[in-house]
Amino acid sequence: MRTYTLGRFAGIPISVHPSVALLAVILVLQQGILVDRGIPGFLLATVLVALLFAAVLLHEVGHALMARHFGLSVSEISLSPLGGVARIERLPQSTTVELLVALAGPLVNLAIAVALLPPIVILAFVAGYGSVGDILRDTVSGVGPLPLLVSFSILNLLLLVFNLLPAFPMDGGRIFRAMLAGRLGQETGTRVAVITGQGLGAALIVAAVVWQLWALALIGAFVIVAARSEWRDVQLEAAMRRLRVGSYALWDRGGVSPDRPLTFALRDGARDCVVTDRGTVVGMVWRHQLLHELQGGAGNRTVADIVDRDIVTADINDSLHDVEQWMQRTERWAIPVTENGTYRGIFTADRFVHIRRRIADGTGGPGRTGTGWAQRARRSLRQVLR
Repeated sequence: MRTYTLGRFAGIPISVHPSVALLAVILVLQQGILVDRGIPGFLLATVLVALLFAAVLLHEVGHALMARHFGLSVSEISLSPLGGVARIERLPQSTTVELLVALAGPLVNLAIAVALLPPIVILAFVAGYGSVGDILRDTVSGVGPLPLLVSFSILNLLLLVFNLLPAFPMDGGRIFRAMLAGRLGQETGTRVAVITGQGLGAALIVAAVVWQLWALALIGAFVIVAARSEWRDVQLEAAMRRLRVGSYALWDRGGVSPDRPLTFALRDGARDCVVTDRGTVVGMVWRHQLLHELQGGAGNRTVADIVDRDIVTADINDSLHDVEQWMQRTERWAIPVTENGTYRGIFTADRFVHIRRRIADGTGGPGRTGTGWAQRARRSLRQVLR
């Protein structure tokens, strides 16, 4: 099911899944019945649920702004019944940066709870409450500004504690991984964090069976699946960093000279062509532009008339990860590959699909992610505990 864009914050799109509306209705009805104060109770529940989603959104905004502060690109912030996600397009390579980005969300919830403390104290003093227990007791069944503020503060503290659990995809899992990565490296740190998170997920499922809290079982299952997904993502990126673009480029006959006629660029069919001058890359002729220019006849026009000189080149020893980042930043789907400044071939975006498939099924060379990941994680965990 598609998501809907609510707007933008600091240029970052904010989208929401339609099922969030259904969850909001369920929560309002549940809280309204719990309060049992008629229309005022349902109004209080509506405001509280709206504030809950606002807290989740602000939590993700905290992650996004911290990531942007360190130069990381954030494609969107999305809200779903499972929570919120700030989609950061690549993993931070610095463990310190990852730690700060992961901490930013929970710290937003802590800041909200702390900011609510003064008005709560003032309202409680005016109302004549004598203890915290009295305030909490009336919060469960009361209606008014004080129960609303206390409930919102408690929700933020719960979000803080839940997100600090040391399991993916919660922030605590990323914090745990960042702390381990400083000592063990990114991959090994992730292995330990994954096996720890999956153990926690299994414990949640056992607790759910014992206490018959089936929502807890769903959370446990989600944690287990998310931990495995995080492991695959990290393995994929690690493999892309190890693999060299020269091994996957399409090597050709030296490109097209800028003084050649346009029709010469079609000698191997309609495709993107690299323009070279005595072996040095000077630009690109893009397939769609070439076909457009030839529709009215080539005349005496040459390749130099339509060459795009605003390009980025890659060396054969550059990693696939770096090449992908350059292609995303420049919004190009092909990049010339050189060796010591001399043109050798071209790498196109469609190659990434093939490469990722090979890595995922365990045939991608040094970055393969086949079986045995759990055993390696357990060995890493034992290494940390020794």
